[in-house]
Amino acid sequence: MSGSNFRSTKRIPQSLLQGRQGSGRSSALKNGQQLKRAAYICAFVFCLQALLGTVDADPVLASSLGFCKTVPVLKGAPLHCCLPAPKRTPIRFRFPLIPRNLAGRLFLRERKPAHVVQKDPEYVRKYNLAYARMKALPDTDPRSFLNQWRLQENVVLEKVKIPHSEYARFDVFINYPAANRQTHLYMSEYVGTFTHLPSGMVDMSKAVSESSSNSDEFRIVTIRYSVNAALKRLGITDYNTDIVVTIVSKGARNTGPKTGFTFSNLKQDFQ
Repeated sequence: MSGSNFRSTKRIPQSLLQGRQGSGRSSALKNGQQLKRAAYICAFVFCLQALLGTVDADPVLASSLGFCKTVPVLKGAPLHCCLPAPKRTPIRFRFPLIPRNLAGRLFLRERKPAHVVQKDPEYVRKYNLAYARMKALPDTDPRSFLNQWRLQENVVLEKVKIPHSEYARFDVFINYPAANRQTHLYMSEYVGTFTHLPSGMVDMSKAVSESSSNSDEFRIVTIRYSVNAALKRLGITDYNTDIVVTIVSKGARNTGPKTGFTFSNLKQDFQ
């Protein structure tokens, strides 16, 4: 026995082989069912998106002078009310069909523009009623027009794009819509200047003499200017006064910026 080589062969019972084959078929069947279920879910999601649809707005065209209304302007000020008439027929915006839930409520809150709701008598009635109630409030009520006037009113320029080494200066005028870069600073309507210095600059002496750079890199900032103090300096105390706030970009003193400043949004907020 010591000089002979033996090879042992293990025989797998037939019943065990059949069991393994059955297990493989069962696993493949489960995988197929899972893939089919995933395909059904994807098809359902695509159908749901198609039913809901997307909200697309038609392109906005310039307005026509025929839509302009008389507006109060300062004496001698230029009147720029509307853009030139469009060269093609305007495409009126149509509201999309907004789906409703099981309770019959809209999934999205619909807020129509002023030129649409002003033709709705019920909306106009509610607006006039709310306006009359606010005017009837005593001055001590925090909701009154007077107390709303006393809030901190700000003009906000969002995402102002300024070159990194550029010295940005902005002159502010009130009730002077014709202000421009050549306007003399010391006028009764001139209410102040605010600046935004480059990073690391703590003094304005170099900024005035070195006002710009050829660098293509920019800093993005949000600029907020308070109007209340400026109005008080002008002696405006009537909270029903209509004003025009003009912000003029500047570079070094008595010069214009060599690089134009751009911003993404202009808004008014109260604090």
